[in-house]
Amino acid sequence: MKHLILILTILGLIACSGDTTKADIALASMQCGMCENTIEEGVKGLDGIVAFDVDPDKKIGHVQYKASVI
Repeated sequence: MKHLILILTILGLIACSGDTTKADIALASMQCGMCENTIEEGVKGLDGIVAFDVDPDKKIGHVQYKASVI
């Protein structure tokens, strides 16, 4: 849940534009595959998210979203 709130906060702070925007999000406290699945499911369920992928080795989430929606 903390991860989802962090992700939503970061996405909310990114400037709005009409095009698709990419961002990388640090997931420093992610510890297991279950954390990865929970974060992916939560983010992918948000309106405006085009793509989301987690790199568990680097503990980074790569998100592509429509800034006009988020």
